[in-house]
Amino acid sequence: MYTNERKLTSISKADTLEAISEFWGSHSLDDYWDQTHESEFELRLRRRRQITLKPEIYEKIEQGI
Repeated sequence: MYTNERKLTSISKADTLEAISEFWGSHSLDDYWDQTHESEFELRLRRRRQITLKPEIYEKIEQGI
């Protein structure tokens, strides 16, 4: 169920991805390891394909030509 209420993360006390990122960019998990817990989650991945292009073709694609 979705709610508009933002919840603070337990360690960083942040409520946005940006704030969480800023926190972990300047803190070490080593300092908070005792506050963590095991978690399980599912990932739904889409199949991706990788192709190699000549740089000049890639540039044209990026420019929309």
